[in-house]
Amino acid sequence: MTKTHVPDDLPLTPPQIHLPPDTVEALEPLRALSDDDIARLVAVLDREPPIVVRRHLLETAQRELPDALGIPELLDALIDIETTRFGNRWSHAEAAFGVAESWAAETHSEAIRDAFEQRLLRLLTTQSLPVAAKAIDIFLSHERLYDSGRIVTDIRPVFSDDPTEPPGAAVLVHVLQLAFTESGERRLFFVALDDADLAQLDEIVHRAKDKSLTLRRTLQDAGLLAAGWEEPEMESKDG
Repeated sequence: MTKTHVPDDLPLTPPQIHLPPDTVEALEPLRALSDDDIARLVAVLDREPPIVVRRHLLETAQRELPDALGIPELLDALIDIETTRFGNRWSHAEAAFGVAESWAAETHSEAIRDAFEQRLLRLLTTQSLPVAAKAIDIFLSHERLYDSGRIVTDIRPVFSDDPTEPPGAAVLVHVLQLAFTESGERRLFFVALDDADLAQLDEIVHRAKDKSLTLRRTLQDAGLLAAGWEEPEMESKDG
């Protein structure tokens, strides 16, 4: 989405925004939720101090709206909209109007579109959403992003010069498989490791986790919030 320059002497033209079908679907709860549910969602996003970690936002919203459907998808869509908004330097009102226009298109009445716009504007102007969106945008602004990893362990036989004889030894090989995103595409990287390499990796990871805990305490002592993605840790996959 891009913003078209408007001369200073002309009225401001709202941005023309195209929403992909999955985003249109994700925003459906803005129309379907009751006024009470919208108020509860606003209260979650307007807490003091703000909730600035995506996972915490999802967990808190789902706890406050246990019977509402599509809350995780709605929050992710709102984060994407907020990221696009400040990236294009749109006002919250401009973004809400443009998104509502695209969402409604020719399938909803003007009254439904207006109600959708007002709900969206209220959510976009909460305390938590802008900070969480900017933090996630910073986190994702890297050339390559880690997706997942696994280690497959093989036993590879060592034969003598005569391949008809049983192997005289075997080698243990650990193959580290890293899945990552680069330029919007998922890619794979493989590297062979031995037991000494595993020990070194384990030491490096533990050191990084210790540094993270230390820095989080430092941020807390300084009165700063540690914002970002912070997905739950995945179980290891060994094969």
